Amino acid sequence: MAGNSVTASGTLSQALDALHAQQQQLSVLSKRLVSLGDEHEALCECLAAHGAVGAERFMAGLHRQRFAVARRRHPLRSEESLESIMQVKEFALTVAARLGLSGIASLGAASKALRIGVTAISPELVFPISLYAIGGEAGGDALASVECFSVPTNSWSSCPSLETPRSGCAAVALSHHVYAVGGCGSDGEDLRTVERLNLWDSVWEAMPSMLAGRDELAAAASGGHVYAIGGSHLVWPVRHIMDAVERFDPETRSWQAMPRMSRERCAAAAVSTRGRVYVLGGCNQDGIALDSAERFDTWKSIWEPLPPMRRPRCNFAVAASNGHVFVAGGYDDRMQDLDTVERLDSNLDCGWEAIACLAMPRWGVRAVGRAGAVFVVGGHVRDGEVGTTERLDPSSGEWVTLAPLLEPRRSFGLAASCLN
Repeated sequence: MAGNSVTASGTLSQALDALHAQQQQLSVLSKRLVSLGDEHEALCECLAAHGAVGAERFMAGLHRQRFAVARRRHPLRSEESLESIMQVKEFALTVAARLGLSGIASLGAASKALRIGVTAISPELVFPISLYAIGGEAGGDALASVECFSVPTNSWSSCPSLETPRSGCAAVALSHHVYAVGGCGSDGEDLRTVERLNLWDSVWEAMPSMLAGRDELAAAASGGHVYAIGGSHLVWPVRHIMDAVERFDPETRSWQAMPRMSRERCAAAAVSTRGRVYVLGGCNQDGIALDSAERFDTWKSIWEPLPPMRRPRCNFAVAASNGHVFVAGGYDDRMQDLDTVERLDSNLDCGWEAIACLAMPRWGVRAVGRAGAVFVVGGHVRDGEVGTTERLDPSSGEWVTLAPLLEPRRSFGLAASCLN
């Protein structure tokens, strides 16, 4: 028994000696780690002081190196690149929601591939997008209702209603306001009146009336002004199609006549991009859909011809995104509902090209472009108005179905704003 006790005592002593040695090694390593930390900070300060490598750049390089080691340890078994994965907007937004703004900024600094994905979604992170569907028509009645779509939450909600129901009106966003312009009232009158929604306090206010009443007009905002374009006006017993254009200045709160279009257009579509207002299609005095297009140079105050669209279109959707103009839906010169979508580069190099089609042919549909995407809303199909909301990714040609309108409608105003 005594021998066993001696043996146990010796084993315990050896274990304590080994533990003591390990503690000494840990102490040495701890001191060395502190020393390395001091040397690292001193080295970074020297590099930054001599303008060689900034601290942020150094840390980014270090992070990339560590990230590469992690990828080797945990290889991604996918044919997709990191860049292509981060360009999937829904995935990138989900990652951003988890990390927060500071985290997503650090992620963007980690690699070029991640930075591309972060840059693509940055407008939606800093300035969440909202769409406003205003007035329009459903079941033969002019609507006063207004809805707001939150892109981050994928949901529509009710907003304060218009003072006046408006079918065939137009809507534009300018500064912190959304304007509802013209249209046809519930009594069939062509409206000159204009209303403006203050997005800070969600209150509609009356604006000075246009020079002429306009039903099924087009409108766009450019250079701090609102442009009201074409449409129709009833001078009993004839409904006249208009080529007249007028511009509203919010500073002077006045409308001014502008140079007329090359021809009359009713139920045309208009959009602004790069200092020019594009006006496309519509119907002539005989009710025949047009394929012609033109644009107004707001600096030179002149109209310029554009290549004709591939199909005549009336009462259709238009949007601008990433230097392109998109048109969708409407009906053609044979009164056939269209599901086709076309795109025109603003440099006019290649003319119009056909891209992905709508899920269903429809007219009275509306669209806006924001954050590199095109949102297409509402319209009329054979069975009546629809409330569908879809988003087109122009780079991939893919459509994503979003939450539908609370109230289906056609021939309404649609505007997008970064205030909500």
